[in-house]
Amino acid sequence: MFVEASMMRKVSVPVVGPEAEVRRRAVDNAIGTSRIEGLEASPAAREIFERYAAGEITLEEMGAAVDAIEP
Repeated sequence: MFVEASMMRKVSVPVVGPEAEVRRRAVDNAIGTSRIEGLEASPAAREIFERYAAGEITLEEMGAAVDAIEP
C-alpha cells in the first residue's frame, strides 16, 4: 500500500540528554537576549519555545509557529 508523505501522522519523540540540554540552553539564551534588548516574549511564544525545548517540534516548526502568532 502506498501512503503519501503528507498523509502520514508525525510522531514526536521527546529529546533527552545532550540534545535536550542544547535546546533548553538555546531557548533560555534567546529569552534572555530579548530581555536585554527590552523585549518580552508573549505567553503564546513562550509556549511554542517550551514545545521546542521538549522536543515536540523542530526548529523549523517553531519558527513557523512563532511567525504565525498574530501581533
